[in-house]
Amino acid sequence: METKDAHAFIAPFKGLVERVYTVPVPDETNAFSAEALAEIAASEGFDVTLTSGVAHALMQSQAALGRPGRVLICGSLYLAGHVLKLHAS
Repeated sequence: METKDAHAFIAPFKGLVERVYTVPVPDETNAFSAEALAEIAASEGFDVTLTSGVAHALMQSQAALGRPGRVLICGSLYLAGHVLKLHAS
């Protein structure tokens, strides 16, 4: 969410992740845009891929690896709720 310090949130992941995929949080007007998050992650030194949503990010991640891999989905509770809804479908 735009009320949080995204730089401080993402910085501890340096050296722990291969790539950051940014996604929009549907129906949340106070959320950072995927574009803004991509810029923040890039400024922190991460390789970044901007995506249109969680499902798209997961597909791109698997395609980049050539196989299923470990994925950490993190962000706001609003994003977590969206992911849980997708998983229940």
